[in-house]
Amino acid sequence: MSTAFGPLDELMGRLLETWEQRYDFEFDRKKRVASFSRDGMQVQVDELPSGELSVVYEHALHETATEVCGPAEAASLIEAILSRRNLCRVPMPKCGSVAVQRPWWKRIFGS
Repeated sequence: MSTAFGPLDELMGRLLETWEQRYDFEFDRKKRVASFSRDGMQVQVDELPSGELSVVYEHALHETATEVCGPAEAASLIEAILSRRNLCRVPMPKCGSVAVQRPWWKRIFGS
């Protein structure tokens, strides 16, 4: 079992700071995999030995797309995938276009 903090942990931290999106998720720390779902949309994320994340989702009926990226890009991609109303391919977010939110404690307590 890996107890080290890794890219999947960073991804989870980024997603848990997004209060406007609600979805179900499962996180298996031993297997280093997470899955997310909302309104029939599903995403699976695997941590790769390279330190990147593999994001797999269904973009058309019975067809999957895979993107390999870092935690920040994966968080934005997952948000976009789970926000869809219909199956479609989601463009990979650019590193510079990732929205940065203040940490939850700063949003609550100010600063």
